[in-house]
Amino acid sequence: FDENRKVLSSASSGWGSEFEKMVENVEKGNLSQCCIRAIKQSEPIIETDTKDCNGCPLVKGCKGLSIYVIRLENENKVYGLFSVTIPREIAMDEENISLFKEVAGDLSFALKKMELEKQQAQNIKAIESSLQENVVLLQEVHHRVKNNMQLIISLLRLQSKSVEDEKTRELFRDSLNRVYSMALIHEKLYKSDKMTDIDFLDYIEGLSRNLFLSFGASHVKLELDIEKINLNINTAIPLGLIVNEMLSNSLKYAFPDGKTGKIRIVLKRLNDSEFLLSVSDEGIGFPDNFDISNIDSMGLQLIKTLSKQLKADLKISGENGVSYTLRFAMKK
Repeated sequence: FDENRKVLSSASSGWGSEFEKMVENVEKGNLSQCCIRAIKQSEPIIETDTKDCNGCPLVKGCKGLSIYVIRLENENKVYGLFSVTIPREIAMDEENISLFKEVAGDLSFALKKMELEKQQAQNIKAIESSLQENVVLLQEVHHRVKNNMQLIISLLRLQSKSVEDEKTRELFRDSLNRVYSMALIHEKLYKSDKMTDIDFLDYIEGLSRNLFLSFGASHVKLELDIEKINLNINTAIPLGLIVNEMLSNSLKYAFPDGKTGKIRIVLKRLNDSEFLLSVSDEGIGFPDNFDISNIDSMGLQLIKTLSKQLKADLKISGENGVSYTLRFAMKK
């Protein structure tokens, strides 16, 4: 029974309808004297005389028998009562009393275990429900962020149409592509089952399609050599912006006047914790007087700043085209 003495479950052997009446009495609060005494103490009650059991539905079946009654408890919690009948001549035998107490202890332990398993199941259900709520909330966050960024892209695109100056239009285009690189990550996260990381090959394919359309670079080929790697949001966002800047620079400067060529993007796992990103082109390379350390280009500044944020090792080469190599670890 529970804390309010409501019977939760009951079982008997050999009693039939008398036991059902006994349960009804317990539910009404009409406990027999042996039950009342047993609830108040941890040691078993041994009734060798049933003269004080008037009114108990089981008394008729106890003629010539003694009764053992003990409360079922574990860690100071009372779960119910356990009772058996035994021939009077062996009722006071210590071995029988000890065996009865042992069985009662096993039953108490089983009830405790059942309670813990039920509580554990409820806890797991509550955690799963909470996790599902968090998943829905996270989906909504990524969806709203993506929609807000799409709105920014639309506004920038609309504003750029009224700009006649070519350099200003290029600034708008670069800003659009940067916002898109971040919006795309939130779109991929929103559509992902896990919503904690994204398939970076899938992301790069989407990012490169946008950039090739933005720059009208149908004369340039793209080669991807990217392993199946999932990156978390803390790594994917800065790395996505880095790839956006590297690829944009190649599309802007490597193949002037419709010159054909190829851009290659490589991403591979070096070990359990480190990765290598490479973006290279077959273009004209840097000008002879080009000094990477003193350049104030927004794109290169972003590459350097975001590489530091990732604590990555960045190398830039201008021989036989331009190549960027980035060695980094996954951010937590």
